[in-house]
This record gives sequence, structure tokens and C-alpha cells, in this order.
Amino acid sequence: MISCPTNCLSKQEKFDTQSMQMLYCGQMKTLNVYIGYDQKEQTSFHILSQSLIEKSSIPLRITPIVKGQISGFTRERSEHDSSDFSISRFLVPYLSKYRDWSLYLDCDFIFLEDPAKLLEYCNDQFALLVCKHAHQPKIDIKKTKQTQSKYEFKNWSSLMLFNNEKCEALSVDYVNTAAGFDLHQFKWIENQKLIGTIPLAWNYLVGEDNQSIERKAIHFTNGTPIEQTELIEYSHIWKKYLFKLLNNIDTPADVDENLVIFTPEQ
Repeated sequence: MISCPTNCLSKQEKFDTQSMQMLYCGQMKTLNVYIGYDQKEQTSFHILSQSLIEKSSIPLRITPIVKGQISGFTRERSEHDSSDFSISRFLVPYLSKYRDWSLYLDCDFIFLEDPAKLLEYCNDQFALLVCKHAHQPKIDIKKTKQTQSKYEFKNWSSLMLFNNEKCEALSVDYVNTAAGFDLHQFKWIENQKLIGTIPLAWNYLVGEDNQSIERKAIHFTNGTPIEQTELIEYSHIWKKYLFKLLNNIDTPADVDENLVIFTPEQ
């Protein structure tokens, strides 16, 4: 539950299940969303943004994390970084001026439900909240011939709800120099008890084991349909969003989900 001063909403105030209007200290809440951006994955960025806009019941402030636009961030991309936002994602608290809450997302998500519902999990006792997956990737190569890194807390950092004022350790200087695994394994947090839990349904990993039966947000962690040569789960939803973006109209109901839009070079 979101914490409020004692003179505002009572602790019993929750989401109106019909209108889904989020009240935060008596006012409409805007959800700050930061999405990892890589030029090679710009299609995914726009598809995720469209799904967020269509599903959200409250205003969104969507910001792409573009590496070259962050003042003072000079860290070069290493051979271990699978995207331009592998490291820059940890600058969300800095970009938020260490105030309020912010949601970070990898660009290869699609939301099936209202992202405003994630605000239900905000709790000031935590520095951040994540979906705590317990899995080992099934494949060694993902997306377009990228090596799959395997480490503890894999995919926890693909969706993070930051309590920004409690993440001041993530300064530009620290993120510029810290080891990648230290960042992704949250070693910048003094106590692991400060990491709260979001249900796995909000980060359903396509093609992986130990996933939630319920699905509220789909994560094409091993590659979107545009990056894969084989048909993958939920590809029809991804393609419908692509069709809508390209044509500015809804996809025909009888669209062939096996349609190959693009085949990566072998």
C-alpha cells in the first residue's frame, strides 16, 4: 500500500476496481515510466509505449533512457552489455532527482493490464520492488546472436519500481564505475530486505520455466518476434501492435499469427 500523511486518505482507500482511478494523497497520480532505449530496438520501444498508453487508467510520463542524453554518463558499452541500457537503467533515480517513485522497464515488454496497478505495491519500507524470478535461462544465445549472461537474480532488473529517495547510492559516478554484476545483483543496497516483491505475473518471461500462470505483462527476454526465426508465444499480440503502429488502424481479426515480418540474418 502507498504510504500517505495522516491527514490525507485513510489506509482503507484503494483502487476503485471499476474506474481504476489511482488516488495518491487526494490527487491523481502520474506514473513515471522509464524505458530502456537502443537504436536497434526502437520498434520494441514504441510497441511497449503503445501498450502502456492503451492499458493505463492514469496519466503516464514515459521517458526513453537514451545513453548519449544523460549528462555525466560516460561509461562505454562493454562486450557483456546486451544493449545500450544494460547499465544506464540504474540511473532512473538520478533522472528522477531522487524523488517519488519511478518504474523502469526493458523495452521488450508488452502490457496486458493497467500499469497503474503496480502502484499498489509501493511501500516506503523498500528501496525498490522487483519480480523475483528463480530460473536459469534455457538458451545460450538470445535476440540477434547475443550471448546470454547467466547470474544470480537474472531478470530481476528488467522491471524495477524505484523508491527514488532511497536509491541515492546510484549516483552518476557510481554507475559509471561499478561492476555490472554489482549493479544487477543489487549490491548497492545495504540490506537485501530492502528489495520488495512484485508478483511474477508482471514479468512473464516468454520461453522460460518457472513462470506465473497469470500474465499481466509479457517480457520477450530472449527476443521479440522481429528478432526470432521461430514462432514464439504471444507473437500475435506483438504483431498486432506493430500492424497498428505502421498502419494507424487496428489489426484485422483474422491476421495470420504465423506471418513472418522479418527474419534476422543467419
